[in-house]
Amino acid sequence: MADKIQLIWDFRGRNAQGTAEHQIRHLAEFARREQVEIGSAGAEEVSGSHWIAWMVVDGADVERLRAVLRPNRGLPARE
Repeated sequence: MADKIQLIWDFRGRNAQGTAEHQIRHLAEFARREQVEIGSAGAEEVSGSHWIAWMVVDGADVERLRAVLRPNRGLPARE
């Protein structure tokens, strides 16, 4: 079983929610176009003005995706 990694993009400010939700649409389009399997993805509030967009991918794809998509961070997924 391959390791799953959660790639995370941080957004702050009064438009953070809309930006995080919009980022998810772009990530889904990218995954379809590049044939990358996403385990799950979403946008969630961290605090009042801090939102994140995230997606879970196979560990084998992480280096390539980090180079192209430039997430702020990555963590072992809890799926």
